[in-house]
Amino acid sequence: MASTAWLSTITINTDSASLRRMRGSLRRDDTVVPFRDSDVIAKYINHVLDSNGAWDGIDAGITVTRAKPVRQPWQKGLQQELQPLLAEFSPKRRRQLNGLACCAFGALILLACFVTFAL
Repeated sequence: MASTAWLSTITINTDSASLRRMRGSLRRDDTVVPFRDSDVIAKYINHVLDSNGAWDGIDAGITVTRAKPVRQPWQKGLQQELQPLLAEFSPKRRRQLNGLACCAFGALILLACFVTFAL
């Protein structure tokens, strides 16, 4: 017996109005509405396919899961370059930090003089 496989492409609008309609449809059919948008889309597609399969009387055994990457970057051997906590600053950044430290020290001395002589 020959079998025929069909390939379909589904384009889904994921704007807020479409997601509200999907959530409303799931609520009307007395199902629990997921919180995340990707779970709502997956559950809506699964629900539509199940209801159409039941209506036509054909059980295709279709399941839809939430989208996720096939392989994580660490599974491919990619690792993030670890930066040391006390990395060397550029000369420009070092001058800026020294200037900030001098200004802060000067402000602290002025505050101490003000508190000592004004009060």
